[in-house]
Amino acid sequence: MEFAFPPPKFRLPDNRLLVALPTRDYLRLLPSLEQVTLRQNEILYECDGPMRYVYFPEQSLISLLTYLEDGKSVEVGVVGNPGLLGTYIALGGRSSFHEAVVEITGSALRMKADAFLAEFQRDGIFQRKILDYIRCQILMTSQSAACNRVHLLKRRLARLLLTIHDRIGSKEFPMTQEFMGRILGAPRSEVTKAAIRFRQGGLIEYQYNNIKIVDRRRLEAIVCECHWVVAEEFDRSFPRNIPARFTVMPGRAQPSWQRERASRISRTAKLTGISVASCDHSCVK
Repeated sequence: MEFAFPPPKFRLPDNRLLVALPTRDYLRLLPSLEQVTLRQNEILYECDGPMRYVYFPEQSLISLLTYLEDGKSVEVGVVGNPGLLGTYIALGGRSSFHEAVVEITGSALRMKADAFLAEFQRDGIFQRKILDYIRCQILMTSQSAACNRVHLLKRRLARLLLTIHDRIGSKEFPMTQEFMGRILGAPRSEVTKAAIRFRQGGLIEYQYNNIKIVDRRRLEAIVCECHWVVAEEFDRSFPRNIPARFTVMPGRAQPSWQRERASRISRTAKLTGISVASCDHSCVK
């Protein structure tokens, strides 16, 4: 049975992968989903450790780290609200290749690994969406490798800031120099200089371990094509708009990324003269 509107006490997810599911599939998952708050520096997976849960971030951000023989760590990916942490389980793994650490505190939905695997093996839309996300992650990893190899630090930093904004739906977030250096593959001192130049130029507000995006459009003008390649693929697989079946009930706050999308549509309509009613996501870059 397909619901036109969420039933009473319906938990509206702020995770784009879950929103992309048909209502009946999401409702089947609902009893297995537990809302949790992930705290900064909390370790969710250890290298070669068991993966007991799968996590669907909402406002939280998770870093994936790999460690070298000399003890140094390298950032190999981030997980936010378009996807999930725990794709290895879908591929038959039971231990993690990486350490998964919470970078930004926020909410998430978690699901026991056995329940996740059972749902994945039903060979339905949930499985297809998980595979879509794995494809997007492969693209993001390969694009990041190319970006860190050939693009200027300021363009890579702009990409990082825009990516985090897209992943958590907030323009203000905690951000350590260590994290920026790891993910950008650059010395902390150079990253700090680049961030200070952004602050002096009015693009961001930057204080110790905290960043606020002030002018997203100018960051978009600086960022390299790598950001758009990855963002467009995520948007294709996991649209930012909430389908009609997830219409927000009266009195319920909209998820942050839906509010941002509505704001972008409104700005685009003013600039182009297109009515808001006829301006869908295809006219919003």
